[in-house]
Amino acid sequence: MRAQNLTVCVPYTGCNKNCPYCISKMTGYSKNSGDHLMAQNLKKVRYLAAMAQVTSVLFTGKGEPCWDMDLLLGIMAPFEHLPSELQTNGGMLDKKDINRLHNAGLNVLAFSLDRLEQFDSCSKLAASARKQGIVTRVTLNITNLLPRETTMRGILSLTKKYGYQQLTLRQITIPNNIKTQDKKARDAKAWVLKNVDPTHYDELVNQITHLPQHEIRRLPYGAIVYDIGGISVTSFDYCIQDANNNEDIRSLIFMEDGHVYTAWNSKASILF
Repeated sequence: MRAQNLTVCVPYTGCNKNCPYCISKMTGYSKNSGDHLMAQNLKKVRYLAAMAQVTSVLFTGKGEPCWDMDLLLGIMAPFEHLPSELQTNGGMLDKKDINRLHNAGLNVLAFSLDRLEQFDSCSKLAASARKQGIVTRVTLNITNLLPRETTMRGILSLTKKYGYQQLTLRQITIPNNIKTQDKKARDAKAWVLKNVDPTHYDELVNQITHLPQHEIRRLPYGAIVYDIGGISVTSFDYCIQDANNNEDIRSLIFMEDGHVYTAWNSKASILF
């Protein structure tokens, strides 16, 4: 088994009220805290990552991973030898936190945004991160929270204006096997059906090919990375990993319950 990435899901007590959509609504939180088991298994997960030839680690969460900075830094420590990325909405961060993340060896700080005005509201944090040598990215969730007239040129203009070095468009999708018996999952599915127009995402991705750009590389799971005016640009057609069809998997997922899985929404995908 080989894995491109180790995704570490940092424990959180509840959904961030600022996020209309998050993975937790689809896949559920662990009913019991797995903090103790997570700490116990950290060394084993580091060993598994080495055996699976993992080349990077992503710190994220079913809620906001920066809620407890001490906890986050403790989970990051065993993986300091790997290129690392943190996904956050930025709402719980300050400049002191940026310094601590830098000292912990963080390489990429990715802001998960839903609205165009958030390019501005996160820009000071992003600037502080870049001063520390941390690469900054915007991961823009394509939903009806973006004006329908939003164009790729407009998004790129904001990315350049506020100095972000990378941009990812993320299509919000419904997992193939959501927990439909769970009311939160049903509500989240209804929210996606009401607030996500997949044609807008398709139009934005299509506009990329009509802009002056050149291909930098292709990622193993199909995404293409472009250079557009010095900004690294890519897109994800699906936001939740459901399954793997060969021995090269997209991510090993170290969940907040202390166990490792290969799919977000399947307990049967557990490894240990």
